Amino acid sequence: MRKLAATDPGNTEWQRDLWVSYWRLADLADRQKKADEAQGYWKQALDLLSGIEERGLHLSPEDRQCLETLHKKVSPTAR
Repeated sequence: MRKLAATDPGNTEWQRDLWVSYWRLADLADRQKKADEAQGYWKQALDLLSGIEERGLHLSPEDRQCLETLHKKVSPTAR
């Protein structure tokens, strides 16, 4: 998935698939009480989603809500 998304950073569908995968991995790590691992995945998801926004590519209203949530999850006070 990472290789595919890297081949075309303008393809928001591939970028979304990747950040959603990181989100799911973070949820799984969080449920397993692996906080550091979860934070790593949240950060990767945030980086991807922020990059989509910064490049001016399409973000759905739901994606924008996820972006806000990710900012909260990755903030230093969230730990």
